[in-house]
Amino acid sequence: GLVGSRTRVYVGRSTVFASSASQRAVCEGLALVNVEAAPAEPPRNAVLVETSDGEVFPVHRRLLKPCIALTRAVRDESGSGEAVVDVDCSTFDRVLLFLEAANRGRPYEFDMQTLPQLAAAAAALGCRALREACARKLGAFEERVQVHRWVDVVRHNDERGGCWVTMDGMVFDLEAWLPEHPGGATIIPQQALNADSTVFFELYHASRESFTYLKEFYIGELAPEDLAAVPRASEDTASSDFMQQLREFATPFRLRHPRPEDAVHKSF
Repeated sequence: GLVGSRTRVYVGRSTVFASSASQRAVCEGLALVNVEAAPAEPPRNAVLVETSDGEVFPVHRRLLKPCIALTRAVRDESGSGEAVVDVDCSTFDRVLLFLEAANRGRPYEFDMQTLPQLAAAAAALGCRALREACARKLGAFEERVQVHRWVDVVRHNDERGGCWVTMDGMVFDLEAWLPEHPGGATIIPQQALNADSTVFFELYHASRESFTYLKEFYIGELAPEDLAAVPRASEDTASSDFMQQLREFATPFRLRHPRPEDAVHKSF
């Protein structure tokens, strides 16, 4: 859950991540000074939830009430309830953040990259509120993703002042990203509009961390019959290694290229 002024954090030596000599050296060399020992018994209002990768979360019973699969542990009055869930620790942590936000009446910011895992966790935990929230978010993604004609992409940029960028046949709406772009708000409109900009994406993004943003801005594909009409933004081309990595990363969320006769086009 969220960390507040009354949150207590207990730190201990890892017994999990000590499989190598360097990891063991860190664990064995860790010295804890002026810390409060963790209680021998977890509080009675907590449920000990063990994730699929062996991590244990003590979670307040009230927070877990929306999770139907954990009802027995939540209602266990004999002491601290225990439960094992088929959810990894990273995803379960996001589940707790969602539940905490919902409990406080605050919006939860979904990460499109991890949304499928969160939706699967909602199903495994029987959490209807999270399942419906994920479905709405996924539905919004599916609604905005369409097949676009190249002439409409150019018109959107030139006549509407938009920032639709194409890479390898994919179309991305980067208008909201421009003020946050580490390279400044002008370089993308100056170099990447109305052309295939894949080579620039590789040139300026040595780290593949930038891939994680692609799904957030993806709005669909160019119509197959228009691909040949897209000019290149540079005489250079993206490397084959980069293209392979880009396609492997984007395949899970890309629209399947329809046949020209099946394409549905959006006009503006």
